[in-house]
Amino acid sequence: MARHLLLPSPAMGRDVHLWTYGHFGAPVIVFPTAAGFAHEWQSQGMVESLAHLLGGGKIKLYCPESNVAEAWTKKENSPAWRIQRHAAYEQFVLETLVPFVRQDCASARIPIGVTGASLGGMYAANFALKHPDTFDYGLCMSGRYEVRNFTNGYD
Repeated sequence: MARHLLLPSPAMGRDVHLWTYGHFGAPVIVFPTAAGFAHEWQSQGMVESLAHLLGGGKIKLYCPESNVAEAWTKKENSPAWRIQRHAAYEQFVLETLVPFVRQDCASARIPIGVTGASLGGMYAANFALKHPDTFDYGLCMSGRYEVRNFTNGYD
């Protein structure tokens, strides 16, 4: 079961695209690579690869778009501004996406995992390490974890 939604995000100042896959199971938030697209795991075959877990009610995927270009890869704005945009995305995840996942799973305390590859791996690590009370684990694949190269050394 696939659904496409637009979640209103006061922190981001816009609606955020979200694709969900599965009908039941442990929720996993999937952060996209540097492209930042919510449909990335579907288009790259990952949803198909996980079909047995999704169909069997073992996992449920929540694939939001990210603001990677705004925060990290486009360098037109100052590093301070871009880090503020990353902070806005963190706020979206914690204040909008996590409550949505918990409501969708009908459980206010359900354990949530995070995963991603490339810059999505950095997002997953960042959330899992900064918010262990919210995220039970992070599966981080070939991530770029040192971000100072994106901000000319500013952190």
